[in-house]
Amino acid sequence: MGTRQRKKFLIDLRLQFSMVGTFLLSVFLSLLLFSLLTAGYYWIQGMAGNNVFKEYITIYRQEVREEGEGTREIAGVKRWQLILPPLLLNNLIILVMVLIMGLIYSHRIAGPVYRMEKDLGRVLAGERQVRIVTRKKDKMGRLVGQINEVLAELDRLAGRGDGHEG
Repeated sequence: MGTRQRKKFLIDLRLQFSMVGTFLLSVFLSLLLFSLLTAGYYWIQGMAGNNVFKEYITIYRQEVREEGEGTREIAGVKRWQLILPPLLLNNLIILVMVLIMGLIYSHRIAGPVYRMEKDLGRVLAGERQVRIVTRKKDKMGRLVGQINEVLAELDRLAGRGDGHEG
């Protein structure tokens, strides 16, 4: 059995957190705007005397409170109690999904950037025949290919300078 490398999703913390943070911020602001507009719509409709809930939602849940001997009070559900929990849950699920997708996507960019930095450092240190290798699903494949072409050309030119044919 060969050794298997553990998958490391956090390669360049600054780059990845910047990317994921930007994704999360844009999604969070979109969700906040959507939530505020939704809540504002229902609030305005309620203030105008329209009960949107009676048209679309039948409320079966009621709170029953026991007060004293045999006294029962039935209280209806308030609008915000009906709107707020699903909106918050929806927003939380979307933020978690974006966080996970952002980490995976940023890993596919940060990985090749990390490889390029390390391999170009080896070239600058004088090592020859260095090529940058990335995974199939990594982004920046064309850039890595062009850098590899430049490295091959440098090796060819360095071979000529040493009296060798390339």
